[in-house]
Order: sequence, then C-alpha cells, then structure tokens
Amino acid sequence: MHQLINLDHFSALTNITKEELDSKLIHEYSGEKFIHPIDAINIFLQKIDNQLLAIDMNGNILEPIFLEKTIQTITFFYETLLKNKTEASTDIIQENQLLKNTLVSLQEECQTYQLQIQNLQKEVDKKNEEIEFLQRKYKLMWGKVSNIGGIKD
Repeated sequence: MHQLINLDHFSALTNITKEELDSKLIHEYSGEKFIHPIDAINIFLQKIDNQLLAIDMNGNILEPIFLEKTIQTITFFYETLLKNKTEASTDIIQENQLLKNTLVSLQEECQTYQLQIQNLQKEVDKKNEEIEFLQRKYKLMWGKVSNIGGIKD
C-alpha cells in the first residue's frame, strides 16, 4: 500500500479542517482517516494560492513565518511522495529479480530435459540396432535350418 498521510497530521500541518476536504479524497483504514500525498499537496497549494490572492488584494506583506511553514509543509509532502516512489521501485526490482530467477530456473530445467531426451534417443537407437541384428540373425538361423530340413521359402 502506498504511504498515506494521517488526516489529523495533515490538518495540524496545514490548518485545513477535515470539513474543508472533499470526502472522496479521504481514505479510511483501521478506523483512522488518511489522505494521499498528491491530493494533500494539491489541496495545500490551492490554499496557499487563495491566501496569496487575498494578501495581494489587501496589499498586506507576507509574514516570514507563513513562508517558512509553507516550505516545511511542501517539503514534508515531497518526502512522503519520494518514499512512496522508492518503495514502489524497490518492489518492482524485487519482482523483476524473482521473475529473472524463475526464468533461469526454467531454462536450466529445460536443458536437463533436453539432455534426458538425447540420452533416451541414443538408447532407443541402440535398441533398434540390436533388434535389427537379432532379426538378421534370426533370418540366417532359420534360413540354415530350412536348408537342412529341405524346407524352402
């Protein structure tokens, strides 16, 4: 599962209440509510944009604490996204390694079967030669016996 941000933690960081969020963006697991990092970033940036518009319209100056808190919050969300991507990449690498190992194992097994088939084919060829030899020997023996007894083919 992708790493989600706890909704209470999100609200504390951004001063955005749960009521301000669209219920479609909230995920609930084990009784706790979470929000996806990308949705959190989008909502937070929208809030910042609205605040900047309000400040610009009123002619107020931005407070340094506002900028500092904004940067810290965006950094937190960005780190959460990076962690998700790293976990996903690790999972994909592990899955690819498993598939590679399975393929190598199947190739080795196929080579083993091919060797067994070749050996069995050699045995079949030897047995066929023995059968041909015995058939010729049988014909020779019965040919001599029929000549002795006066029996003709």
